[in-house]
Amino acid sequence: MTNWPALIALSVAAAAGLLWLHAPAALLLGPLLAAVVFAARGQAPRLAPSLTFAGQGVVGCLIAKMVPLSVLVEFKDHWFAFGMGVAAFLVATTGHDPLTAYLATSPGGADSVAIIAASTDVNQAFVMAMQTVRLLAVLVLAPVVTRFMAARLETGRRGTDGAGPTVERRG
Repeated sequence: MTNWPALIALSVAAAAGLLWLHAPAALLLGPLLAAVVFAARGQAPRLAPSLTFAGQGVVGCLIAKMVPLSVLVEFKDHWFAFGMGVAAFLVATTGHDPLTAYLATSPGGADSVAIIAASTDVNQAFVMAMQTVRLLAVLVLAPVVTRFMAARLETGRRGTDGAGPTVERRG
């Protein structure tokens, strides 16, 4: 059973110490470190599933608030590519339990996902294969997309006809 007042006090103290040290993300890392201390002592904090769900909803709304509306324009212009990416991951994870599918498609932090997969009862080989495929896709596609976007920006600088800047001659 978690001693919530002690956990809150340690969270505040850790966050204050990190703020004093000018550490980045002190308000995030302080409570995280406090939770790690409690978990290491076998007093991992537990919440009712309804509170966990509500907290995830709040975090989701905060993340959504930071997304600019221009993302919707990009989505509208490239809906097919987005849809195919989602469909590919859905097809690849079909037949796996939800935690395995979630870890396999979780963006970022492949090393963290590997640790989580090793500590749970999931198909670790599948999770790491999917993480590797995702990483390789980014490594291969990033230069292609960058080149495409650079060419698109250069065309925009030259004008819509692509003829480049016009030079006025005086005679």
